[in-house]
Amino acid sequence: MRKKNFLWSLLAIVMAATMSMTLQSCFLFGSDDDDPELSISSPASLSISLQANGDGDKTITVSASHTDWSADVSYVNGSGWLTLGSPNGSSISFTVTENKTTSPRTAKVKITATANANLVKEVTVTQAAGESSLSVDGTSIEFQMDGGSQTIQVTSNTSWELKGKDSWLTVTPSSGTKPSSESETKTVTISASENATGETRSCTLTFSTTDNNASASVIVTQRGLTGVSAEPSDELLMCYSYAHGVSCGSKTKYFYIALYDQSYYDKLSEREVIADVVTGKVQDRRTPSDDNYYSWNLSENSSYVLAIVPYGENDRQGKLYTKQILTKSSNSEPNVEISNFTTVPLKWTNCSLKSLK
Repeated sequence: MRKKNFLWSLLAIVMAATMSMTLQSCFLFGSDDDDPELSISSPASLSISLQANGDGDKTITVSASHTDWSADVSYVNGSGWLTLGSPNGSSISFTVTENKTTSPRTAKVKITATANANLVKEVTVTQAAGESSLSVDGTSIEFQMDGGSQTIQVTSNTSWELKGKDSWLTVTPSSGTKPSSESETKTVTISASENATGETRSCTLTFSTTDNNASASVIVTQRGLTGVSAEPSDELLMCYSYAHGVSCGSKTKYFYIALYDQSYYDKLSEREVIADVVTGKVQDRRTPSDDNYYSWNLSENSSYVLAIVPYGENDRQGKLYTKQILTKSSNSEPNVEISNFTTVPLKWTNCSLKSLK
């Protein structure tokens, strides 16, 4: 009996020692049930897609056990467009700015366990590209007759180009590249040459993104030389002769006049006609106060062009005036074209009628 009690006492001592060692082991090394755990509950796909304007769900739900957690953001492209809020229990929210670029952009939100820096979860945030945009800082520019240069500001978030212009304008630069930032403003210089046409002229400059999704226009106007003009008056046309006076504008100081054979005139540009009238052998310079009545000897059944170049103060050239003159045969019905005459020289016969209007 005593032996049996001894055995039971020994068994109790062994069991107590085993429990004591187990408790010490748990105290020293902890339990697997106490290891920190971290996961993302939402979004389950670990990715969030947002519109360019930033609309959409912007909350990340975190499941954590036996640890706190923190969050930070890194950017795949772009920077500063995603802002994290403070962790709120089991979630964290964030905001994004509008994507004004024409490229999508991506950021990574990293959730890290405080108890174990190697325990990390990531959520990918992607924002769609914005639409192309382009603007200019004005809608119109006006130049004086002398020409000159003025500047405008072209702002765009993508590449752009100028869609055509008139030859009297120079635009520098006429295109822009896609900026690395949200948008870029370029200073564009518009230059106009001297206006020697005698009339006000205009051109619409259209700046457009290369994808043609956005554009803006500037109307460029240049004043002409007003009041400087000269044209024929009191006209009389016969088969062998053309007679006329000259009516001048209020600011005309002098003018040059010439009559060309049609075949020669057709070979010249307007600039060459002006140079030929002013410096050529056929030129004749007159002032409005002169006796400006002309009589030209012509051939029948022929075509001619009358050219007059007026000038104003400081030798400012006005608009070139031209008019076609056609004669008929002397065998035609004897008629004569008269404009603004009170008497008819009856001796001028065997003429053919030709409208000069």
